[in-house]
Amino acid sequence: MDSFDLSEQRIVQLEQIPDDIRCQIEKGDGAEYALDLSLNRLRSIDHIGVFENVNQLDLSGNQLENVNGIQALRRLQSLDLSRNCIASIDLLALLPALQILKIGENSLTAVDSLQLLPELRVVDASYNRIIKWPPLAGLSLLETLDLSDNMLGAFSSSASATLFPSRLRCLSIARNQVDKNVLMEVPEVILQILSLREHMAQGLDSSLLYCYASLMALNAFVAFYHIQFRWNESTLHHILKDSIVDAAFAVFFPALILLYSLSVFQDDLKSVKIRQQFFPPRVFERKARNLVNAKELNMFSTDFESLLVYSEWDVFLKLSFSLLACIRWNKITHLLLQREHKNPKPQEKSTEREQKSPSKRNYNAVAPLDAGKSPRDTEQPRCYLSTRLRTLVGLCFLIYGVGCLVYTGISIKVSQSSCLRYPTCVQFAYRWLPGGSTDICECLAYVDRDLAPADAENLTDITDTLAFLASAGKLQTIQLVNRRINGSLPDELKNCQSLRNVHVEGESTDTNLVELPSDLFTSMANLHTIHLSYHANLPSLPSMTGLKTLESVYFGFLDSIKAIPSTGDLPEIQVVALEGLPLVRSLPNVAQYESTLEMVFVQDVPACCSGFLSDGDCNTTFPSCCGEFGSKNGSDTGSVLPPTCIILPDEESLLPTNTTLSLLSQFAANVSNFCEAEQATCPNTIKSNKRREKDICQGVLYRECSSLSEGPGMCFNEDMGRVQCTYSQSIIDMRKAEIAAGCSCDEVEEQWLGCTA
Repeated sequence: MDSFDLSEQRIVQLEQIPDDIRCQIEKGDGAEYALDLSLNRLRSIDHIGVFENVNQLDLSGNQLENVNGIQALRRLQSLDLSRNCIASIDLLALLPALQILKIGENSLTAVDSLQLLPELRVVDASYNRIIKWPPLAGLSLLETLDLSDNMLGAFSSSASATLFPSRLRCLSIARNQVDKNVLMEVPEVILQILSLREHMAQGLDSSLLYCYASLMALNAFVAFYHIQFRWNESTLHHILKDSIVDAAFAVFFPALILLYSLSVFQDDLKSVKIRQQFFPPRVFERKARNLVNAKELNMFSTDFESLLVYSEWDVFLKLSFSLLACIRWNKITHLLLQREHKNPKPQEKSTEREQKSPSKRNYNAVAPLDAGKSPRDTEQPRCYLSTRLRTLVGLCFLIYGVGCLVYTGISIKVSQSSCLRYPTCVQFAYRWLPGGSTDICECLAYVDRDLAPADAENLTDITDTLAFLASAGKLQTIQLVNRRINGSLPDELKNCQSLRNVHVEGESTDTNLVELPSDLFTSMANLHTIHLSYHANLPSLPSMTGLKTLESVYFGFLDSIKAIPSTGDLPEIQVVALEGLPLVRSLPNVAQYESTLEMVFVQDVPACCSGFLSDGDCNTTFPSCCGEFGSKNGSDTGSVLPPTCIILPDEESLLPTNTTLSLLSQFAANVSNFCEAEQATCPNTIKSNKRREKDICQGVLYRECSSLSEGPGMCFNEDMGRVQCTYSQSIIDMRKAEIAAGCSCDEVEEQWLGCTA
């Protein structure tokens, strides 16, 4: 039998076939032949009757919407109409000789007309929208039937006798229900709800929360649309839609967070970069956290860290989403491979056509039945969702989608209203329970600071505010600069087990903290940073034992502290900074942190000269070890060392081990960070240096000032203390550089620095 291959010729109409080829096909001798018109662009076959002697016809991969004209091919035995857009095949009933029929990947909802084709042996109707079982029991010659990936419901054993002929040996009815696809939405919805709650608890920016809730609603609306209106769509199309929504959660939303975080405080960073060029290389004087907008910084940290994995809960959420995505993409890959297997490439089809007769073609996509089983014993699909149940399930998804938006909006409004009274709570969790209290502000970051106090004698007392916000137990960050605290930090802070950053900085002329509970940090297992400075009357510090996540600790200008508290095991410690501690004669044993320690900052501390670093040999020429010379115990023992020196052998226990000395020597190489004499101060002159001059600055930063003895200066708040006249040309140059870079300035007070309108 002759075979004519016209596949992949971009044929739109049959009339485009050249007359010479058409004459060659139809020689007029009545001989049967095979014709391949696959992978073209045919939209109609109304005139297919000119090929009246065709025996095998391949029209797969075209754009056909109907089969008008096919009834003229009375001798047709094999027909391939797969991968078209055909909605009805009723005219095929007029092809009495048809034996092999492929109609997969179309838009068919019924194939009842197949019962009128008595010669049928092989039928492939997979990947359609068939919702009703065709009664094919009368087709006595039918051996292979593929109805997989349709919308068929279950059939009873008694009904199988009217559905399938006794000769049928290969039957495929897999994936004929939407239940699995709907069930796949359930864990995804649960994970989305948990993720939204997690983002709300983290205090993610409200605009990002609205975006996430909108994605949840979109997912719900897609599910509703599919269940209610496209319930008979193929499994592949449904999974593809879900996968696109999954990609929005997995790729688009994290990318949005990154872009938002990147654009949060670019203007502030410009000033920080300039200051880092002029200030000495001391980490804590140039720390961006102390200079940038507190709210923007905490939002940036929260948004960015929401993408990271910190706990087992984060691992569960992110891996669960990934697992669901993998299941869907694995399903898509399986379906595509199955389609490829059932629809071979044109080259493979040509080879099969040359080697095999139509009656011996291989249909590997259809699984054979066991020899001893009949079709009625084949595994049946689960019952497909009824119309009423489908409507109910669809409405559930619709209500859920609307509920996501409503709940998110109410939670944000209620939480913002609750925290409106506390503007220094720069970040808070969003939470709302119907019928619950709306007065509780679940503050996450409390930042109250005055970087340039005009009146250092009358700082704002924030003790009661801190106690109230800490009572909710949600605080993660505390930053207090130049604020008065009534004696001690409130006991309510012990409830804040998620506290990560503690920064409490007083003012050099104020009393501030006078005591801290020794067990203050015991319950704060998540602490990352501790910064305590300018508390002249604080006699001791809480123990840091057990702080497994502590990374950075800074103690500065604590005039009454005599020893650094017990540190214990700090497996994550990276930075230890000690500055302006006039009574501390020894340093903690840092040798145990050798594997994690990145910097040891020690300045203006008697430990630099007390003999701690030199086997007990006190260096009295170092400013930190100056003072009145005399007996250590008040008796004349020949000792003329100041009280800041270590007296041997009585205080030999204060000396470090060789391992500690070896480690400290590595950091001592950088004198700008370790025991520089120029940065040290004699303890006996501290009070005299706190002189009171005429306040010409009056709390105004960058005002021009001068002194007969010091020369020109500028009103500035060094170490974020009281604004006073500072005689430093480098600081003046720094401010000029900020103005030149476009930072905001006062046209009146800073005109002398180059600020113009």
